[in-house]
Amino acid sequence: MGSSERPQGLSYAASRPAADSGVAGFVRFLTGARAGATSIEYAMIASIISIVIVGSVTVIGSKLQTYFTEVIAPYLAP
Repeated sequence: MGSSERPQGLSYAASRPAADSGVAGFVRFLTGARAGATSIEYAMIASIISIVIVGSVTVIGSKLQTYFTEVIAPYLAP
């Protein structure tokens, strides 16, 4: 019989499980008990921080608009 060497040019893809690659591995990572809980907690913290930032910028923008309209705009009029 011949040698048991692998022929040149063939892939080694058959020697590893398909679940460890691509989207399937990512989904398996997210569905892990601790990893999934941690990612959900981080997502909740990020969403709360973004809501606070948007609210703060809205309030500051309204106050600045009022300031420029009432205080500075009369001095800029010709």
